[in-house]
Amino acid sequence: MSRDATTTQAGARVLAGGQAFSAEQLRVLRADAAALHDPDLAERIAGESAILGLCGARDEAAYQDRLLHIFGNRTQIGFERMRRPPARGLKGRLLETVRRVLWSLMRGPHDWAAFQQNAVNEQAVKALALEVRLRRRESEALRARLEALERAVAPGGLAAGGTKGEGPA
Repeated sequence: MSRDATTTQAGARVLAGGQAFSAEQLRVLRADAAALHDPDLAERIAGESAILGLCGARDEAAYQDRLLHIFGNRTQIGFERMRRPPARGLKGRLLETVRRVLWSLMRGPHDWAAFQQNAVNEQAVKALALEVRLRRRESEALRARLEALERAVAPGGLAAGGTKGEGPA
């Protein structure tokens, strides 16, 4: 066990900051934790774990590839899984009814706007991917030219100040 928790015959004794929790404090803590429990949390944040993969990129090209892949998977917007806190009391139930009516009126225009935004997002990611590919090709061509120039001025190649055959006067 950790140094902050010890077990006795009667049950667990929880320590935090050197202070022991009473049975009542533990009961409140468990109730608070149960209230915060979210069974959908793992599903909702599953896409976020891909971001951690950026840390493992071996070079700039791998990083860009992973980032573009993440962008490609995140082009779609939607509110199907949007959650609202539950309505409480008469005022809350009334507001929830108003929300439902407004949402039913706005659902069509919203879905059309979301469809258009999704198309724009997808095209932007494709344009970005194309730009990355073009820049990589250009960079590789420039590297090849630089290597050729370095070989040409290396010993046995062109002199630094002119062409072959020229020397100091």
